[in-house]
Amino acid sequence: MIELTLQSSEIIDGKYIRKHYNESWDPTKTAVIISDMWDQHWCISATKNVAEMAPRMNEMLCVLRKKGVQIVHAPSETMNFYEDIPQYKNVFRLAEGIELVAMTEKEEQLKKEPGLLFGDKGLECDCGPIPCINRKAWSKQINTLKIEPEDLLGDSIDVLKALKAKGIENVIITGVHTNMCVIGRYFGIRNLVRYGFNTVLTRDLTDCRVPHGAEPFKHHYTSLDYVVWYVEKYLCPTVVSGELIGDGKTFRFEEDDRSEILTAQQLEDTMNEWKMAMGGEYARKN
Repeated sequence: MIELTLQSSEIIDGKYIRKHYNESWDPTKTAVIISDMWDQHWCISATKNVAEMAPRMNEMLCVLRKKGVQIVHAPSETMNFYEDIPQYKNVFRLAEGIELVAMTEKEEQLKKEPGLLFGDKGLECDCGPIPCINRKAWSKQINTLKIEPEDLLGDSIDVLKALKAKGIENVIITGVHTNMCVIGRYFGIRNLVRYGFNTVLTRDLTDCRVPHGAEPFKHHYTSLDYVVWYVEKYLCPTVVSGELIGDGKTFRFEEDDRSEILTAQQLEDTMNEWKMAMGGEYARKN
């Protein structure tokens, strides 16, 4: 069994806190989906962060693969590069005849999601003050992440159908970017929740897209903490890679130089104070 310590953000006695609880997952009923870990991104900082976390992510995949966990590579918009490999063809073979049925209670959960403060347009760059030029820079998944014969590969809703066909109940999702692709792709968190998969996000092996110095958090990695908190609050719990690898470590980006990490309540307070200060301007932007 895979032993996990999961984290969620909940209101207890009027305060947001991060709650931890334990679960045991059958590896043969578990999958990992790797979201959009491309070889290149039009944003230089995004490319750098993917390359920095990829070795740790591949270490995690190797450990879980050996335990019998199904590995799914999902480098969106690059399927022409992979169209002839069996890992890609097997997704369609498994998905044939499988129907996905949305769960009513999960649809109600998703309706309560208010929307993120920023970063859902795909235009955000953290390389300021002069942003990078937006273009399609990616052609395949980064080579650091090894694709083995028993893995699957795809970027459509057929990925989830293939997992259903294999009896997968639990999904660990990792990769980039949490406030965009990880949440919103066909294989992303919202659909995983919608169709009844027991879903968690690896909170230390992900990144976000936000403009350079974006309010209200200003620091890129505090903005990432906010996005992770949002996922924990509205969508699904999270886990760290050390739980899955078994070494107890948490990955941290080299440029994450913060001396103070905001609590869940501090993230909530900062967000609400900024909304009030923005007033009607925030409403127009959203």
